[in-house]
Amino acid sequence: MNLKELLAKKQSLENIKKIIDSEKNLTLINILKLAKNNNFYLSRSFVSQNFLNNINKYYQTDSELLSDKKAKQTLWIYITESEKYQTDPYQKHEADMLKTINLKNDFMIAIGQRAIDFANNNKINLAFEYKENNVAYLSKFLPNLIQNFLDKNGLYNINYVINSSRITNSWIEVLPLNNFALKMDDQENILIDNIDFRKIKIYPDINLFVDSELNAYLSYITLALLNESSIVNEKYNLIAENQKLNDLDKRLLALNKHIKREQQQLEQEEIAILSYKKNGLYSK
Repeated sequence: MNLKELLAKKQSLENIKKIIDSEKNLTLINILKLAKNNNFYLSRSFVSQNFLNNINKYYQTDSELLSDKKAKQTLWIYITESEKYQTDPYQKHEADMLKTINLKNDFMIAIGQRAIDFANNNKINLAFEYKENNVAYLSKFLPNLIQNFLDKNGLYNINYVINSSRITNSWIEVLPLNNFALKMDDQENILIDNIDFRKIKIYPDINLFVDSELNAYLSYITLALLNESSIVNEKYNLIAENQKLNDLDKRLLALNKHIKREQQQLEQEEIAILSYKKNGLYSK
């Protein structure tokens, strides 16, 4: 490969590096945006949980969803991302689910092709499926879909299954309400312990308020976990982009050394030619 070809190859690699750098910056922006949203969603879900637990403690309501007892059936919400890097993070989750799922009574909401295939291959009742975790799209209707499922079918436990290093168990129990104990390091702590619920009067109807807060709780925790799954996926993308940039830096370093050798060799050849011409001139 001559010097001209080497320089053209260098320019091509530098152009590719600029593109990947831009993609990396977009990934970082997405992670920060998702994390900020997630922080709010988690904090708001804990506020609703706290309200509901205190109302259940001090007031009589008609909502069976505030019961501390587990139901006989469970709604599983399994969220998976596209698997680009052959890490197979879902294998343990699926093995643990298969030990627990009641194929006769339980239902699943499957988000992502891996989740859909898992449900179909194991003959799990599907309440809803969608091919990918599109947070912007799913956030418009998935919380209401879950609420409508409960309104139609009665009391169900709700378990969410996602891949996240910040979640130690194979799934997160969202209902019964007292079983929900998710904790994130960057979560804002919004405390309402100073409220004396025994002195609060709720208008116009306590059951309407409970239904509203339950809807808020399920909505915010759904949005939080959709975001958390997406954050993990974006972090995988960031790792891959950093690896590509490191590989490009190594290739450019080797190429620059090659170019320098070629330039030095070319300079030596030019000096030799000039020296030959000079010697030839003096010999005449």
